[in-house]
Amino acid sequence: MINKSQAVQVKVLDEASGVVEAYVNSMGIVDKDNDIIEPSAFDKSISDNLPIPVLSGHDQQTVVGKVVTARPVSVDGEDWKLFAVMQMNLETQDGREAFSNVKGEYVREWSVGFNIPDGAWDMESRDGVPVRIIKELDWVEVSTVVRGASPQTATVAAKTVPDATPPAEEAKPMTNFHACRVREPADFDEFRTTTRTMEEGPYSGKQIEFLWGHSKESGEWEQASYHMPAEEWTEAEARGFCKEHSGILFEPAKQANSASDTVEETASDTDVAFGQLTLLRTQLELKNG
Repeated sequence: MINKSQAVQVKVLDEASGVVEAYVNSMGIVDKDNDIIEPSAFDKSISDNLPIPVLSGHDQQTVVGKVVTARPVSVDGEDWKLFAVMQMNLETQDGREAFSNVKGEYVREWSVGFNIPDGAWDMESRDGVPVRIIKELDWVEVSTVVRGASPQTATVAAKTVPDATPPAEEAKPMTNFHACRVREPADFDEFRTTTRTMEEGPYSGKQIEFLWGHSKESGEWEQASYHMPAEEWTEAEARGFCKEHSGILFEPAKQANSASDTVEETASDTDVAFGQLTLLRTQLELKNG
């Protein structure tokens, strides 16, 4: 099995379910092994293999979590990265230690382990150097490692989140999503989400994310908040929807920073939003089985 690794920068956001968001591999550029992984090489594995295990140091006896979802992200021209959302297993000692090492930047690189199917690669010459072009691969696992081959990764976030929505005094805008709170998070002990497209009225055709809370008082699932993508909803539309639906707190979207120092930072901003909604969908499924 082949392993590719990348160095990371850690950003800790919250503290309780052990979710890690990271760029775990580079694609489209030559790595230290003189390989180029095509941006679409992971697509079949993402569709067919997930969830796959997260290991420590490629040790198959040390499973510390699992990859919940992943996708290729264009960073700049031919440079692509594999963005992954991982759930560390905080019910095990190994999982807690691995999460702590990532969160504390004691381990700063990620490595993907994969096999290459027959006929899924070609050889080319780049500036007189033979380079292997990997067109498709069988992604088996991802690991935290000390040093590896694949350049330019970044850990987007290491999170432990007790509730899907922060308490009112800590409420912060979501990147690229307007948020409308209907009830206080403290009213609920569990959360789950659904997504649908509005079918009628002035907001017809717009997508909206519903956050439902399990009421501590009634024991019923009740509406907790709405999340509306800024690319489809203007702030005025989202604010109007919030008012029409008895919202108690409206937070306009925090836009991705177009003045970021690098394209990578802007891509990171966007993927934090992707990870936030993925977390809302997945951590509760993990909780509820």
